[in-house]
Amino acid sequence: MPAVFRALNALNGTNVSHLIIWDSSMSILPADMFSKVNPTSLVIESSAASVIRNGTFSRVGPHLLHLRLSKNILKAVDKWTFAGLSELQSLDLADNKIGALGQRGQFDSLGKLETLSLKNNHINRIADGAFSGLSSLKHLDLSGNQLTNVTK
Repeated sequence: MPAVFRALNALNGTNVSHLIIWDSSMSILPADMFSKVNPTSLVIESSAASVIRNGTFSRVGPHLLHLRLSKNILKAVDKWTFAGLSELQSLDLADNKIGALGQRGQFDSLGKLETLSLKNNHINRIADGAFSGLSSLKHLDLSGNQLTNVTK
């Protein structure tokens, strides 16, 4: 078991407002990873994360306000990746390898999201309606991508 998982288990229900995991070399974020912590701010940065299992954030969903997953190697996020994060206000997916936002309503579960950063990815296509559920969105950063055509 990687050290980061042992450390999270050792917290055993401790209320932590800010949790930072940096440079941890974990490629997969499993579904039960945050079952024993309830942070309002979570940073997983420069950790080589490439896969986020469905349900990874389900236990922290009602508490989590800020999520930063920057500088990893995520290639895709699907409609269910952020399910349950109904209170999330900011999401930072900058500096990953995301190639497309190919699903309509991709972020539907994030109705309170105000800030979304997707800068410096490899995004070349955004599906019509990918951001349709983001009724509170105020700031969207798509700079540094490979977009050639944007519709609707």
